[in-house]
Amino acid sequence: MARVCILGIGPLEFEGPSIYSGSANRVWQLARPLLERGHDLTLVCMRSTAAKEPLSTPAPQYISERLTYYSLDETTQFNDDALLQSIVDDSKPDVLIGANIYPSARVSVLKRSVPLFADLNGYTMGEAQAKARRENEDGYLVHFYNIVCQALSNADAFSVCSGPYREGILGELLVLGREFDPDAVFVIEEAKEPPEKSVEDILEFRSRIAEPDDFLVLWSGGYNTWADVRTLFGALEFAMRQNPRIRYISTGGEIAGHDEKTYPELLRLVDSSESRARFTFLGWVPMNDAQLAFRAADVGINADLDCFETMLGARNRITEMLATGLPPITTRGAEIARIVEREDMGWVTPMGDVQALADSILEAAGNKEEIARKSQRGRAYAASHYTYDAAARPLIKWVEQVT
Repeated sequence: MARVCILGIGPLEFEGPSIYSGSANRVWQLARPLLERGHDLTLVCMRSTAAKEPLSTPAPQYISERLTYYSLDETTQFNDDALLQSIVDDSKPDVLIGANIYPSARVSVLKRSVPLFADLNGYTMGEAQAKARRENEDGYLVHFYNIVCQALSNADAFSVCSGPYREGILGELLVLGREFDPDAVFVIEEAKEPPEKSVEDILEFRSRIAEPDDFLVLWSGGYNTWADVRTLFGALEFAMRQNPRIRYISTGGEIAGHDEKTYPELLRLVDSSESRARFTFLGWVPMNDAQLAFRAADVGINADLDCFETMLGARNRITEMLATGLPPITTRGAEIARIVEREDMGWVTPMGDVQALADSILEAAGNKEEIARKSQRGRAYAASHYTYDAAARPLIKWVEQVT
């Protein structure tokens, strides 16, 4: 068995965090299948604590016999080349993996004599474009461009989260002048394996946030730069006027240090609405409550801006909706939304179309049988496509070939 060192983003699932990002889920979805196949893992993950004073050298946490975990402050430790090199060297890896774009950039600066796999989860330059437009500051493009270039600079293989981005990264590698075998660029789709919840816990959670006859529409996770909150709000407000049973439930919120404008914009829109009493914002909640929300709601919702990040990226919330049997109502754009439409697992509408999104909410609210049918199809599809094992097959095969 191989010794594998993964640089990633925390906190991770086994820590039970209240803010559990898609980036952190990506680390665990790559790590756990390797661990289950008998490989020895060292996980070195950054946490966004932004300490202002120097910190002592971090001590390893021995999570299990074959899993060693380091949790590093992002600014004072994860960005320290010498410290990172020392931790990686101490793990004596047979292979290195960067999980997500920034850890892939960081691992690429290290001295190494072993193969390197870089996972570029999400379309970073599309996100940079959306953030630059949101903030009216083009400097973000340069900042993220430098990270992408570093992450692409010397890895031996790559993975991305969607088929469209696989085509994109091949172009990026060519632009950077790298001669590269396309067969070494893999698609690893987002994976979710939410635990089952008892009926009693689900009903108790629902009773805290809704009346028995309410129809719950759930948003889960961060409101990032590509979230179309104006279309989302407009559709919900229209649907609520037509059907007073509809209630919006939101777990998650602004993304501190990255997008602190999109979520407040939605709150301002809701505050001026005659239907504001039917919007419930729970904020970032413990992981158990976030998982219960997927079980307690009637449908999930997602609304994306028409931008490059949407077209090439992924949506963890939709993956989790399918895995929990929660039919999604989503705008068309991301690859997974097109899969939802193709496999008839939810409702899919054009981006920016308030009326179409509202009509889908109203249709779902009036059709329990259709919700049940789409729920069953979604769970079955997720069970065969979006488990950790299913998604990680390209990585597993690559590790076993090079070690």
